[in-house]
Amino acid sequence: MQKAFQQYPRYALPRGLGRTMKEVTLALLMWIGSNTPLPYDGQDPPEIVTVSQEQLVRLMYEGDVPQGLDVDSVTVDGLYNYRDGKIYLHENLDLAMPEGRAVLVHELVHYLQYQNGLDKSVPCMRELEPPAYAAQAKYLEQHDRRVPFNDMHVLFVSLCAPYPM
Repeated sequence: MQKAFQQYPRYALPRGLGRTMKEVTLALLMWIGSNTPLPYDGQDPPEIVTVSQEQLVRLMYEGDVPQGLDVDSVTVDGLYNYRDGKIYLHENLDLAMPEGRAVLVHELVHYLQYQNGLDKSVPCMRELEPPAYAAQAKYLEQHDRRVPFNDMHVLFVSLCAPYPM
């Protein structure tokens, strides 16, 4: 079951971040505009939708989940769907925590990449990953949190060719 955020219902968010999902999203878009080369011109933010793990995996595979894939074995906390312009977040993602907001930062970077036409300048969409991971890492570091991925992970998820064996 999908549910659009009207207001973040479960947690008190940090002071100054805002109380509604739109306020949180706008604050993070402004952070991205100030901390990355991506411009943010104040356009309306994307809709944020929370979904189950299974729904996230289905979205990730565009509905064509490989037969036999255990959806619980796939690690995905969020994704930007360029087809409908929405960001989908795992229903258990805690936006009261910097780690949760960093996932949203990552997806908002993808949103801005598409808004600014950067998707048209790369040979494959995976090449859009490094700036999103860089912004996510910077956000975590500014909040004194450990970055849960390394350069090798970013390189691996950014490869356009099939994965090396």
